Amino acid sequence: MWIAADELDLLDAIFEPEELIPRNQKGNFKLRHISFFNTGAKAITNICKNLERVAMHDKGIAHQYIEALRKMGVLNKNEEITKYGEMLLKIMYYDNNRIIDEMSQPNISVSGLSEDIPFVIEFFLFSVVKKCLDSQLECDACGIVHDDLAEEPMDSIKYFFSNIIDTIKEPTNKNNNLNALFSFDNDEFYYTIQGMNFSGYEVKRLFRLPPNDMQKAWKAYSKVLSTVKTTNQATLTSREKRYYEYANYYDKLVQKDVRNRVKLSILNYILLDSIVTQRNKIKIAHKKEYDAIIPHAFIEEVFEKYKLKEVYNLVYYEKDSKYITNQIKPLAVSDQVVTAVDGSKMFVLQEGNLRNQHVNLGDEIMFTSLKRDQILRSYVYKILEMRKQGTDIEIDVEKREEMNKSMYGIMMEQISKRI
Repeated sequence: MWIAADELDLLDAIFEPEELIPRNQKGNFKLRHISFFNTGAKAITNICKNLERVAMHDKGIAHQYIEALRKMGVLNKNEEITKYGEMLLKIMYYDNNRIIDEMSQPNISVSGLSEDIPFVIEFFLFSVVKKCLDSQLECDACGIVHDDLAEEPMDSIKYFFSNIIDTIKEPTNKNNNLNALFSFDNDEFYYTIQGMNFSGYEVKRLFRLPPNDMQKAWKAYSKVLSTVKTTNQATLTSREKRYYEYANYYDKLVQKDVRNRVKLSILNYILLDSIVTQRNKIKIAHKKEYDAIIPHAFIEEVFEKYKLKEVYNLVYYEKDSKYITNQIKPLAVSDQVVTAVDGSKMFVLQEGNLRNQHVNLGDEIMFTSLKRDQILRSYVYKILEMRKQGTDIEIDVEKREEMNKSMYGIMMEQISKRI
């Protein structure tokens, strides 16, 4: 047998009766997602790269990507970038474009990114969606349609936690510490728990089982998920076919990386619910109901290690964040470029040239010679628009304040240090 009889008994005790498994309008199965996974944009790399395409006025972006960006609050109802979209661009471009450069590598997966990037981006998205869902006024101010936001996964994860905490508190429950299961090293558990989350009540039944049966049950379903591709449906019993269908649906719906989105969604729910401000200082309150899931010490460690306070301040206060910079960036160009700027306030550079100089939409720049040994114009310019034209970028700028010429020497010294 593909699934042993005692394993089937355990799975039957966890899952709803077959006729009660939720389905969508097309009659297909429907999971309750406990992350921002979306079939239109399955990974954070899709969100970030497509937001940049919008910023570059790329007209060829598929509808499902636009929809995913609206769910995250970074595009408004007119498909324009919101202030939160501008914040995400700042994060992507911070530290000389580190995040977007990593995401732009060929065939890059989330697991191939630097360790901190998923923590930063997922926490940012979670914070934005939560803040906007909690305030219709904020949505109205940003032109965000409240119903466009990712409310369904937010509701699902809230229900997920409610079921777990209620179950842990039951007097007869013996699973009063789930730290080992929810360890961030336990990738298969996170993949499996999402795969069985149809009604949202499955976790309650799972954690009500005796400890040994609980372990056996989730591992049995993990085995089902990992072997469904190589299993011949014709050889299965009627009871096994039921779980084959669930697993086959899940396997086709998601990528393996969904486990990372799930674990970070669970962490971010606890983290955001634990943040308090006292005397203008941000602290992580110790909420004991979460300790049996993920220890408070780990939540604090993540907050400090990945500098998530910078993200929180950016989203909730729009100040006191390292991502808000007033740096004037030097842009090395030819004389022909500055002549074009003088005439039309617009110039064209190759995309690769712009990337190498770490200059982006919204930046304030000063023009230097190609050798970076001379400042070509005495004014600061702000980049207002960028439009991708093949391998080139068309750039609109606005002349800002005049620079202090007595500071040129210091400026050139700083520029030379960057080369």
